Amino acid sequence: MLITTLVAALLLLGADQLAATTLVVFRTQGRIVLATDSAAVSLDGQERRHVTAPCKIAKSGRWWFINGGFFQPDAVADRIAGATTIQAALTALDADQSLRDRIVANRGLYTGRQPGSPLMTVVIADSTLSVGVFMVSLKTAEPFEVVAESGTCPGALCPTGGYYLIGEPGDAPPNPMVKALPPWFQQANAAAARRFITEQIAFTPQLAKPPVDILELTAAGPRWVDRGPGSACPVIR
Repeated sequence: MLITTLVAALLLLGADQLAATTLVVFRTQGRIVLATDSAAVSLDGQERRHVTAPCKIAKSGRWWFINGGFFQPDAVADRIAGATTIQAALTALDADQSLRDRIVANRGLYTGRQPGSPLMTVVIADSTLSVGVFMVSLKTAEPFEVVAESGTCPGALCPTGGYYLIGEPGDAPPNPMVKALPPWFQQANAAAARRFITEQIAFTPQLAKPPVDILELTAAGPRWVDRGPGSACPVIR
């Protein structure tokens, strides 16, 4: 079975919000699973408040996407709404200099980040099982410069059988489960995603929190496996 796995654990969300979040994306020959926790940290000046985030899984046109890091779901949705292919969606994000300019304008959020650190990640998918990744990373800290890259899956940004750990070493104590993924994780289904995120919440309750939202995409269309009570996640019509 072809399995592409993306795990974004303890990722800082930026702009007006920061969040330490856990995202899981599975891609197999028959389905895609998008799963997230609901942690966010709201910034008011220098004060941080732990809050519940709006749904981190969004919809735009034919596409479903997760936006981690610099949190701009409305801007991402606007850019990819009219795209008819995964490559066209990625090209639209690549061409949008304003996303990078907004990150640079909020450079104060990223003090201490090292070159190469991801600052914004967008994973896009649809029911044809197309998956693409758009990422903006820190190029140099002084002067503060960023660089964007994108690609379809499987590929350099989402290797088959691999996983991501996105975040800084100082974000939280490392989770041993991420360093050595357990056998049940290789099932690459909603249950594995739920268990991974639930265990991450238990490991770092200050940085990840319920409810867990899980969307499954197959040739039959999208289906919410878990959609938390009062969720702001899009309704499937």
